[in-house]
Amino acid sequence: MSTAARPGRRFTVGRSEDATHPDTIRAAISEFLATAIFVFAAEGSILSLGKLHQGTSTPGGLVAVALAHALALAVAVAITTSF
Repeated sequence: MSTAARPGRRFTVGRSEDATHPDTIRAAISEFLATAIFVFAAEGSILSLGKLHQGTSTPGGLVAVALAHALALAVAVAITTSF
């Protein structure tokens, strides 16, 4: 096995014009908004459950958090598909 340094590889993904295309920018913004909505609702439900109840690993609490995650995902998808 040779110890010589390998030449660097260059990878190109798409063209530079694709990064500034309005459809690409719209898709990136909608992805960012969907992620923000999902994370905000998911973490908010977990934190509020911790404030409301002492034991956060109760079956009812876990169902409430799961429902909050599901509804947050549904809202995020509904909002971003209308963009």
